[in-house]
Amino acid sequence: MHITQCQEQYSRAYVHAIACVAGYNCFNHEVDDDSIDIGISANLKQFPTAPKIEAQLKCHMMDSWDGDTFSFKLKLKNYNDLRPEIITVPRILVVVTVPKTRARWINHTAASLELFHCAYWCSLRGYPPTPNKTNINITIERSNIFNVVTLHKMMKSIGESGKL
Repeated sequence: MHITQCQEQYSRAYVHAIACVAGYNCFNHEVDDDSIDIGISANLKQFPTAPKIEAQLKCHMMDSWDGDTFSFKLKLKNYNDLRPEIITVPRILVVVTVPKTRARWINHTAASLELFHCAYWCSLRGYPPTPNKTNINITIERSNIFNVVTLHKMMKSIGESGKL
């Protein structure tokens, strides 16, 4: 399998694992017209409004970084699809970071399965248009970790206000 296909599958598995532990359902779009790779939904027993969130998944190979942010090059189409101010289901960008060496992406024993490194998220809702023609560098806060606690907070916010 080509490395980009491995990155895509790893990102999906990572987000599925987070959603599963959080108790939410994942759904896929059959056609990726709007830069949405995966959706996550709560049910009516969890929240009376059954909130949903949709995500564009990316995988970024890096071994080390400094600082509170990192830069990710995003295709212009993805950027424009994720930034509408008015949208029914909130959209986010989830960037799963992995070591540069594929063999170091996971570690497993009889007692555990570890996925390396981490996933980060950002909302591009309301970001301005750009004069760029192909890509744009997005700055992602390292504090925006995509994990079970964060996903619960997102769903609560969406369920209560319709927004992140």
